[in-house]
Amino acid sequence: MPCSSPSPPRRLHPDYTLTFWPADLPSEEEAERQELLVHVHFDAKYRVEDIEGLFGAEGSDDADDEVEGNYERQDLLKMHAYRDAIKRSQGAYVLYPGRANAAVKLKGFHEILPGLGAFGVAPDENGVAQGLESLTQFLDEMLAHLGNRTTAQERVSYHVAESYKLKEEPVQYGSLVLAERDEMSDTTRALPPSEHHVVVAWFEDDAQLRWTMKTGFAVVRLGDRRGTWHVPPELASARHVLLHTHKSQVPDGLLALKERKPGYKVFTAKDVKAKGYPGSAGGDIYAIFEVAPDPVFDGRRWDGRKLQEVMTQFESRRKYREVKALGSLSALPRVLSLQELLKAMR
Repeated sequence: MPCSSPSPPRRLHPDYTLTFWPADLPSEEEAERQELLVHVHFDAKYRVEDIEGLFGAEGSDDADDEVEGNYERQDLLKMHAYRDAIKRSQGAYVLYPGRANAAVKLKGFHEILPGLGAFGVAPDENGVAQGLESLTQFLDEMLAHLGNRTTAQERVSYHVAESYKLKEEPVQYGSLVLAERDEMSDTTRALPPSEHHVVVAWFEDDAQLRWTMKTGFAVVRLGDRRGTWHVPPELASARHVLLHTHKSQVPDGLLALKERKPGYKVFTAKDVKAKGYPGSAGGDIYAIFEVAPDPVFDGRRWDGRKLQEVMTQFESRRKYREVKALGSLSALPRVLSLQELLKAMR
């Protein structure tokens, strides 16, 4: 894991910075682009003699300390500034000439990084450094943490890189109110619209549309078609279904899954026919989503031409090459994010 020192913003100059990134990446610049760069800062504070000079005595009042001129406390505030102002910083720590004080490590969450803290390091009467054991142990733990790909910090950096990979403006969706709580759970935060999946499914005629609205079964044909559709993994995590048909016609509203969990059932053509689905053909298999109109999207209208543009852009990203128009492939199901779909709302 290579290590270097970054160029901090003007007026922010930690005494020492350790910078880490995976050894198999070609350069520090590539690691930064992929949000795999981590800075950890250290600042030496010679005027602080004990841990209370940084954190105050237990039960003391911060405001009173500041009035009395305990400016050493501001050294810790500077660590906040380092960590928050210098990009990709995960930790900032004070090194001070204390001997008897235990190291203080304040975690932002439950893992060692992100964090703040202080380490007392000073020579004894014989000139032997005291306090290095705690600092060495911390560095070992930090290296183990950064090398572990199952940490929360790893997930956060991955999603930060994904979120800012495309320089897109936020989608404006007017008076529509998107819930903050997960619609499939009473206690969980709602997924970001960019990770909330919507199946765009085809219906052939009014008879199929009426059948879907009556039975609550949204039908997605999976097999026995020219080229055979590649089923994306997002199909199983979809939470809504949008129907569309010929000439870019899209019914109003949006269909939500009835069950309080994502997923679908697999029917054969015989199963679908037994349910009375109009126009089913032999040899196919179908993904069946049990749905009902979502009251949040009641009466919301969709621009069918804009939806075609969104799906064409999606197809270009999926195939890693530009797709001019979907043409005869329009009937193939797509899995879009809710964020992408909102671009097609009138």
